[in-house]
Amino acid sequence: MKVNFLINTRSAYPILLLLLAVSLGAASCKSKKSLTKTVNNTSVNRDSKTDVFSAVQSNRFEFEYFSANAVCDYSGSPVPISVNVRMQRGQKIWMSASAIFFEVARVLITPDSVHIINYSDKTITSRKIDFIAAYTGTPLTINQIQDALVGNSILTHDNNSSYENTAEAMKITTRIKQFLLVEAFNTETFRPAKINADEAGTANKLEVIYSDFVEQNSRILPSLVSLSAVTNTQQMKASLKYSDISTQTIVDWPFKIPAKYEHK
Repeated sequence: MKVNFLINTRSAYPILLLLLAVSLGAASCKSKKSLTKTVNNTSVNRDSKTDVFSAVQSNRFEFEYFSANAVCDYSGSPVPISVNVRMQRGQKIWMSASAIFFEVARVLITPDSVHIINYSDKTITSRKIDFIAAYTGTPLTINQIQDALVGNSILTHDNNSSYENTAEAMKITTRIKQFLLVEAFNTETFRPAKINADEAGTANKLEVIYSDFVEQNSRILPSLVSLSAVTNTQQMKASLKYSDISTQTIVDWPFKIPAKYEHK
């Protein structure tokens, strides 16, 4: 029996966009305990840009392998999408997306390319890594994507970044060519709470809000992510809820292209 979920190649791209712009959250409900930081941030001078930048680095989530499940709701989708994500640091990002137990798309990102298998319309799309910028409004390397996916800052902050300390958040602003990135960090955990990215001279805007923070692998991560993205051609709002995070070695990265699928 063939089930049509109205998911074509273009409507699969917002799922990819979610992977490129959000932080991965922590595990299931049993992990939601009182937050305990293993990094001591109490001595950090929040009025010192150097101290804050160093604390942001110290609170990063580091990994060699990473996997998680997620439920994705986004504008334009008739049903929630279940997503399985697997990553190897600096090498690959693999994703499988399913709707009501039927796999609808599979994605593989490498340092120089993006590949999407769409099982609904039997097509395969292969592009260079800069293809991502058409949907995020911001060019990203695979390491930056992976940093965003685990809730790390995607930048190395230096003297080119400005810093503002407020009662609500610590804000770091960085301009990269035509892009302006504003990162707001939690004043206790030094983890990103909100990211805004804007491209000068265009309608391209991205806002990511992280909430429902929990502890995972002795680090604090968001389990709920809300995303709003606008480009010159589309608008999208979405949310992600994560579970079943693991940092165990991953050996299986299935990405076999079915025979007779059309290349687009």
